[in-house]
This record gives sequence, C-alpha cells and structure tokens, in this order.
Amino acid sequence: MSKIIVSLHNAEDQENVCAALRPTRHTVSTLPPVTPEDSPKSVASQLVSEKAEVAIMDYLVDDAASVKMLQAATDHARIPRFIFVLPDDAPISHILMAVNEGAAAIIERPI
Repeated sequence: MSKIIVSLHNAEDQENVCAALRPTRHTVSTLPPVTPEDSPKSVASQLVSEKAEVAIMDYLVDDAASVKMLQAATDHARIPRFIFVLPDDAPISHILMAVNEGAAAIIERPI
C-alpha cells in the first residue's frame, strides 16, 4: 500500500485519476496544483513531509521547474517516485532532462 499524492491543474483529470486509484488499496490525497513560481525545494520538501511514495503531477516546462523539483527531491533520503503528465508541447530537451534526472535519482540510490 502506497501513499499517492495527485496534483493536477485540470480538475477533471485530477478527479479521474483519483477515481481510478480510490478502489485500490493505496491512500490517495491531493495537493493544490504546483506552479512554476513555486519553489522547487519547497514543493519537494512538502512531498517528503507528506510521506508520499508516488507523486502524480503536471510536468512544468517553464524554466525546467519539474526537473528542478525532482533534483531537489533527490536531496532527501526517502523521495517519492514521480509520474509527470506531459503537456502536448513539451520540448524534447525537457523530457530528456527529466528522464535523465529520474534515472540518476534511482541509479545513485543504494539497492
């Protein structure tokens, strides 16, 4: 059983994701949508303090905000796994950066 945090800008998408997860044995809660203006370290710390194992969030392209949040989360010993919902116009360079950071966060952790 995992604690899953859902934080999506589109209310209908958020409700659909939560509705799909509710019948499972996971604990599902929501956070207000993250904006590019939010501090990546603050958001990462909040997710860690919520003891989330999984965070389902919008991928924020502006200033690589989501990648910075993922990097900030790796500073903590127990980080959530991120599932990013990608916008249609996400530049491939941002997607590659997110994949590389995500892989580094997993590979550099002891097994």
